[in-house]
Amino acid sequence: MSGDGSVTLPFADGEYRFRLAIGELRMLQQSVNVARIEAGEKPVGPRRLLEDMGAGSWWIDDARETIRLGLIGGGVEPAKAVRLVRQYADPPRLIRGSLVLARAILIASLIGEPDDPVEGNGSTEKATTEATMTASPSPISMPPAAPSAGQAET
Repeated sequence: MSGDGSVTLPFADGEYRFRLAIGELRMLQQSVNVARIEAGEKPVGPRRLLEDMGAGSWWIDDARETIRLGLIGGGVEPAKAVRLVRQYADPPRLIRGSLVLARAILIASLIGEPDDPVEGNGSTEKATTEATMTASPSPISMPPAAPSAGQAET
């Protein structure tokens, strides 16, 4: 994987570079949400899509569109990406393989790999996938501090 969120993985007839930059992530979000909105469901963003894929509550086109747009973002011509997805990712192919590939593409784009350097403040740090995946966006709840000696309670 490289610092641009791309990842090279085996797919179809060889190895391909997959990348979901902001443009592809927007297209993915729009594409997978059309059916959800029509069905009266809440739309999802890329991070929620990744979580849903891991939890088993995904829609059939979620994996397909992630792979297609990842190929396009990785430099494959759109017509070839559609052809590859139709031939190698659409049923009757095993859906599980497409799901595993789609999750790997999303993880590379959104989180990175544990050993992927993350640039910041002029230094290089290691990205930690596990910490990122399990981190809660909610603030830590703590009980109020007890008043110190000499402070009046209110």
